[in-house]
Amino acid sequence: MDSEPSSSPPPASPAGPSLGDIPRSIMISGIGAIVLILSVFFTWYTVSVHVNLGNFGGVGGSQGFSGHEATDIAWLVFLLGIVALVGWIVELYAPTVQLPVPAWQIALVTGAVSVLLVLFRIISKPGGFSSNVAGVDVSLSWGIFVALLAAIAVTAGAYMRMQESQGGV
Repeated sequence: MDSEPSSSPPPASPAGPSLGDIPRSIMISGIGAIVLILSVFFTWYTVSVHVNLGNFGGVGGSQGFSGHEATDIAWLVFLLGIVALVGWIVELYAPTVQLPVPAWQIALVTGAVSVLLVLFRIISKPGGFSSNVAGVDVSLSWGIFVALLAAIAVTAGAYMRMQESQGGV
């Protein structure tokens, strides 16, 4: 056995490496990419409306909106997650296919761009509502934070893989 870290995945069987043979870095980034893809269907925002009826009290309600319902940026995040995942799949299961750049570079860039896009949508909510305006409030929901954590996982796993391929960690 080699004592030096491998710069490429273990030799693939005809069906590809088994789950236990996949490096931890690729697992982190790949699972992050899957969660990132799914996260655009989770609730990113909640819109609450309250109408004051004077002496009669008030009425109101709230509705949650998924990332893809609230903003087109979510579809770009979805696409970036797919690109990262496909890069890892090609590296692991298509050894005869030569990518123009290593899969870790693809995942690193797509993950970092996803982090920036999700952060932008955390700071700049759709509809321009940053606080309670005329009885309407747009607040962040759990799904956008799942998307952020997943994008961070894609990036972190890709960075770990870069370190492995350069003989670092």
